[in-house]
Parts: sequence; C-alpha cells; structure tokens
Amino acid sequence: MTDAEIQAVKAEAAQEVEAVRKDAEQQIAVIHKDAEQQIAAICKDAEHEIERAKQETADAVQRMLAAEKEKEKAIAKAEANSLSRYIVQTLQERRDRKQTKEDDEK
Repeated sequence: MTDAEIQAVKAEAAQEVEAVRKDAEQQIAVIHKDAEQQIAAICKDAEHEIERAKQETADAVQRMLAAEKEKEKAIAKAEANSLSRYIVQTLQERRDRKQTKEDDEK
C-alpha cells in the first residue's frame, strides 16, 4: 500500500467516525428532548394531583366544620329542649301541688 492509499483509508475512516459521532449526537439530542418532555409532563401531572389533593382537603375541612356546627346546634337544641322539659315539669308539679292543696282545703 502506498502512502496515498493509506491516507485515503485514514480519511475515509475519519469520515465514517465523524458520521457515526454526528449520528450518535443527534440520537442523544432526540433522547434528551424526549426525556425533558416526559419529565415536564410528569411534573405537570404531579402538580394537578397536588392541586386536586389540596382541594379535596379543603372540601373535607369545610364538611368537617359544617358537621361540627350542626353538632353544636343539635347540642344547643337538646339543652334547650331539656331545659324546656324541666320548666314544664316544674310548673306541672307546682300546679299539681296547688290542686292537691286546694283539694285538701275543701
């Protein structure tokens, strides 16, 4: 082989190496871009899930507060009814004693 042939083979090999390198760089760039897009999509989905969870938590807190308010109303109503029954019972007992006293006086 002559020096010219050796130089030609080296040049051809260098071109092939350069072509393979460029192809690899392009493939890496495509893979990198795809990975970035997938990461962005996953982050967006995660943000939506976080917002949904926050909203569900806020809704649950509101329901809990409403239930607590209803419970307090029910307790207040029960206490008022209990007091009303006590007053009615006391008045009935007074009336009964008064009637008994009037019956005894007759």
